[in-house]
Amino acid sequence: MRVDPTPTQSVSQALRLVTLNPSSLFLLFLLLLAVFQTPVVFVYAPPPTVRQVPSTTYPTIQSAIDASARGDIVQVSPGTYHEHLTVPVTLLTIRGENKETTIIDPDIDGAAISLEANSITVTGFTLRNGGYNYGIKTTNYGSHNISNNIIEDFIDGIYLSDSNSNIIFSNTIFNNSMHAINLRISSGSQINDNSISESAFGLYLYYTDGTMIMRNNISNTSYGIFAAYSSQNTIKGNTCQLSSTGIQTQLSDHLTISDNIITGGMYSLQLQTTHYSQISNNSLTQASYGLYLVSSNGNTIVGSPSLGNLMAKNDWGLVLYNSTGNTIIDGNTIAQNTWGIYLTSNSSGNTIYHNNFVSNVRQAYQDIGLTNTWQNPQLEGNYWNDYSGYPPAAGVDYYPLPYPWPMRNLAVTNVVADQTIIYPGDPVNINVTIQNFGVITEIVEVTAYYNSTAIETKTTTLTSGTATTLTFNWNTTDLENGNYTTSATIEPIPYVESNYADNTLTGSTVHVGLAGDINQDHIVDNQDLILLKQAFGAADGDGNWNPNADLNNDNMINAHDLLILGRNYGTQI
Repeated sequence: MRVDPTPTQSVSQALRLVTLNPSSLFLLFLLLLAVFQTPVVFVYAPPPTVRQVPSTTYPTIQSAIDASARGDIVQVSPGTYHEHLTVPVTLLTIRGENKETTIIDPDIDGAAISLEANSITVTGFTLRNGGYNYGIKTTNYGSHNISNNIIEDFIDGIYLSDSNSNIIFSNTIFNNSMHAINLRISSGSQINDNSISESAFGLYLYYTDGTMIMRNNISNTSYGIFAAYSSQNTIKGNTCQLSSTGIQTQLSDHLTISDNIITGGMYSLQLQTTHYSQISNNSLTQASYGLYLVSSNGNTIVGSPSLGNLMAKNDWGLVLYNSTGNTIIDGNTIAQNTWGIYLTSNSSGNTIYHNNFVSNVRQAYQDIGLTNTWQNPQLEGNYWNDYSGYPPAAGVDYYPLPYPWPMRNLAVTNVVADQTIIYPGDPVNINVTIQNFGVITEIVEVTAYYNSTAIETKTTTLTSGTATTLTFNWNTTDLENGNYTTSATIEPIPYVESNYADNTLTGSTVHVGLAGDINQDHIVDNQDLILLKQAFGAADGDGNWNPNADLNNDNMINAHDLLILGRNYGTQI
């Protein structure tokens, strides 16, 4: 079939004239191939140029930057460089040889480094002595990698504005007067594994969304992490201590705040006008307020599937002020606070069940007239360690649980030494069997002992309902003669283990004897010589085998054992 477009027809109009028979399809294929075929072009990318500083060509870092093109590397040797760097080159890497000894010092006269292009890497430097200026600053550029630096003595260690998708990783940032890291209208970044201290604000987020803040170590700040107008952020696995406020959020929604350890200060974790966020598995201890919600609604303070939040040894464990519609469930532990849970000022409509209230001076307080739900639809409430059997528990819970939630119990079930009669220096293995009788996976720390002396500590993981045997190697070289009692102890689960009595178990008694005292009568004499003679020449498994006569533990009774007995012949203990 032949189809030729007329002068007034387009190619697409001609195509519509083709009927879908085999010859037409073949013609259509050829026509498409002719119209849309484009050549493949291979572009050669030259390797990056490495510009060494200092050198004859590049005596300063800035001179090397000025000569660089996209993708180049500026490699800086140790030394102190009194410069203010401006970096207008995309994909440039500026790399110090050693962060301890490669120093950029702007002499209190401006930002140490200004990033004025996208995708710049700064790594391996100490930035210091910036006064009322920034360590690293960028506005309207992003996708930077700022890692493995030491930044000190600026107003802000790192300042990012209108800058998205950055990686700020493994920096040590301290003694900066205002912010260690300041993100303003800058979203989608990762701020991980930094060490931050001695600033008014550790991490400050303002109109900054979708940011990951993970595994940072923060101390000695007024605010460890502060987020305002910043939503959909993840704050996970950070450690904060000796700060007035560990984490504070304002007007920020849909946050995930989990696995943080916050100790001391006024507020461990404070949510102000923060909604629809999930708070899980945080440790909030030794503060005035553990977890404080102000005008914050629809949040989930939850344990499952993790182990719950711990609010312990605070003045107030958990406070809700003018906060409604929050769900507080599944394994949160509120323990040893002056006030356990405190609901006030229109904090109604909250659901509270499957939590553990342990040894608080006042377990629970709820303003008169507030209406909250203290049980689930199955009529399961909370665990109260002081519940006397007359509901409501703590004046609020009509369906208290008889045991902590979830049920958690670890036990030592067996302790056995592979030898019970030994001589100093003989190797002994202590086999310890442990079991998880609870309903969740536990990380278990086990220590084996002889008398009150620790032999070794091991850590393992046990899923629900499983058991395992750990072997501990006991070095007996310096032991005196006598009897030693073996035992093992599991580190107890704080506050909520259902049975602490089975965390410790006594095992075998091991007698450390006098080498050659085969009959254990505390003297090496003819009686022992007779016993060795009876077993002489035997190997393990033979009918006349006597393990007590194998004095050197080589699984044979021979002249070597006779020599050991001879050296101690006549010795008495």
